Amino acid sequence: LDDPDSRATRAQVSRKIEVMAAVLDAIAVAYGPPVLVGLVEIESSALAGEIAAAVQSAHLVDVDSLAEDETGLVLDGLNISLLVDTTVFPGPVRLRSHLIDRAFGTRDILEVDITVAPDRPPLSVFVNHWPSRLSSDGLARRHAAAHYAARLVNEKVRFTLREMWQAETAHLDIPTQDEAVNRARAPVLVMGDFNDEVFDASLAILDSTPDTSAVVDDLNLHGRTDRDRFVTYRDSSPRLYNPIWAYAAGGGSYYRSPRWRTYDQILLSRGLLEPRHAWPLQYVADSARIVDFTTVTLGDGSVYSLTNRGGKPIAYQPAQDRGCSDHFPVLAVFDTLVSR
Repeated sequence: LDDPDSRATRAQVSRKIEVMAAVLDAIAVAYGPPVLVGLVEIESSALAGEIAAAVQSAHLVDVDSLAEDETGLVLDGLNISLLVDTTVFPGPVRLRSHLIDRAFGTRDILEVDITVAPDRPPLSVFVNHWPSRLSSDGLARRHAAAHYAARLVNEKVRFTLREMWQAETAHLDIPTQDEAVNRARAPVLVMGDFNDEVFDASLAILDSTPDTSAVVDDLNLHGRTDRDRFVTYRDSSPRLYNPIWAYAAGGGSYYRSPRWRTYDQILLSRGLLEPRHAWPLQYVADSARIVDFTTVTLGDGSVYSLTNRGGKPIAYQPAQDRGCSDHFPVLAVFDTLVSR
């Protein structure tokens, strides 16, 4: 299931799907039903759909079954998927896939825009899998991925130069303060396996911060002239709240000797933080978690091991019938503003 070239039997694949669904259902018991589930290193949309169907706690489907990408081709085999609860997000859904590293077939960004109401901006979700640390030039590749992801976020929460430029009059149409603030409040969620930690330079490129006030006050638009207002607007980089900073001093989602790492993260724009303006979700303060379950109970009542004896997550080992992933899942809890 993790490796497209693996020779796993159908029984082994079915067993891992059963385990993954059980983990998601256990998370639902502890924290509430999953409404958005990002998956990386998933072999195909068909397997993502099987996982979604196996989950009992939410009505999940994979986004590939809801939409096609811009070219009209289904996003199958790109190794990233998003499961969506259609009772919360009935759609429509728009997809784009961004290949950010041609050296690896599993390193890309999946962009998903989910419309929930005609008079509200869509929720934009970016599921990421950034270049590996095992590559000699992985650091530069991750920095490039960060710049690319930052541009994608910027296009959601800022007016672009193309939008402001009026070709007929050769003039920049600078947004008003209200227009700029409304655009800045577009809800954006960035998640995934970044292969870098919260304090690394690539996350600084994304303007990731543990300070919610810095995210809510990220907009600067002032000046006497249009030029001055444009310069201040251009330089007011959108910031993203990163609650996984809480684990920077200890703990993590992945163990690489000699310590735990915070490679898996969830980042939020101001539109998911401001109580009066959040749509369609509002982040519950201090709710982000690294879910370090050591075992999970399967449907037949048996207890299944997810970690080794030291409590570290392990990849699926069919011969030993244990393990699910060598990364722990991360989660954030949201209040939904649409009825289920």
